[in-house]
Amino acid sequence: MATTLYVGSDKEYATINAAVNAAKSIDGKVIIEIADGEYTENVSFGGRTFVEDGKTYVGGITFKAADGASVKVNGYFQCNGTAGDLKDIAFDGLTISNSVKNGGYFAPIMFGDNY
Repeated sequence: MATTLYVGSDKEYATINAAVNAAKSIDGKVIIEIADGEYTENVSFGGRTFVEDGKTYVGGITFKAADGASVKVNGYFQCNGTAGDLKDIAFDGLTISNSVKNGGYFAPIMFGDNY
């Protein structure tokens, strides 16, 4: 079962990054449930690891809009790691805009060493 962390102005974490930082010390998978609102931040979660079947993976994290919430993130999500190390990363119900230009394209979500 995953641990759920709550983000919002009246929740335990005011920012998505604060919840990601807390998630780094939690064993197992994590859901970051985000309340209605607009969040201006760039989120880096490559340091978030979990162990499954004796192997360490980067990820194990779901970014999810709370039920009925309209969640807009002005920024990008970044997760460094090699393709074989990334596992169980999900985005549910978020609108991501104003992402970073990486090479010749805009990338709202970047995975791996070379994005």
